[in-house]
Amino acid sequence: MNRMNKKMKLHTSRLLRREQCCGFTLIELLAVIAIIAVLAAILFPVVNKVRASAQSAECVSNLRQIGVMTEVYCLDSGNQYPPSWAWGNGGTNWLEWLVAVTEFDGDFTKARAAIANGEMPARCPVRTETDEVYEAANNTGVTETWLSYGINVGFIDGRPSFQNGEFSQDMKQKLTVKEPARTIYVADSTPETGNGHFVTTGGSGTPSDRHNGNCNVLWMDGHVSSEPLSRLLDPENWRFWWGY
Repeated sequence: MNRMNKKMKLHTSRLLRREQCCGFTLIELLAVIAIIAVLAAILFPVVNKVRASAQSAECVSNLRQIGVMTEVYCLDSGNQYPPSWAWGNGGTNWLEWLVAVTEFDGDFTKARAAIANGEMPARCPVRTETDEVYEAANNTGVTETWLSYGINVGFIDGRPSFQNGEFSQDMKQKLTVKEPARTIYVADSTPETGNGHFVTTGGSGTPSDRHNGNCNVLWMDGHVSSEPLSRLLDPENWRFWWGY
């Protein structure tokens, strides 16, 4: 009997020790929580940075696609760039014109639908407002599609698009651009203000710095780069906008 009691006590003692070994004290739990919090504080900025880099890469890809469509357009149009304005077609913006001509055989209805549905590279993945806010800001009464890429209207605007429903013959040709590698063609713009179709050095249609202070730019020669917005807006660099 004594032996049995001793065995039971020994077994109970072992169980107690096992439970004590397998459990956590309050201090241990707090230490684990503190470690998790520190790891989260370290990882969250890294994750955000990776996401921002991925979004910027997608934006660059969009601009490159616009560049490819422009090359196709230029080859079929005697080295002319698409017009920045095309009011002769009921208020068509430059990208709708480019997409319609190069992708849909001149069908502007299909081009607008493709842009609105996200099938064409018209919108940067970085957004500060909802689609509804952008639509309201950019609704001209003709089309409700908004763009987050603007054409360099100060340079391209010197090329009349329509006169009496036809192309004007005095549109500058691509070959007349003196420094295409240093002349802005399209850049991240500000659809939040309703001026997403254009970029200029000031006033309406300013370029955007939504990529951590940088603006993605498609240059006239077709290459894309990420530039500090301060560099683009510096008066010392206005040659980027005017092609001289």
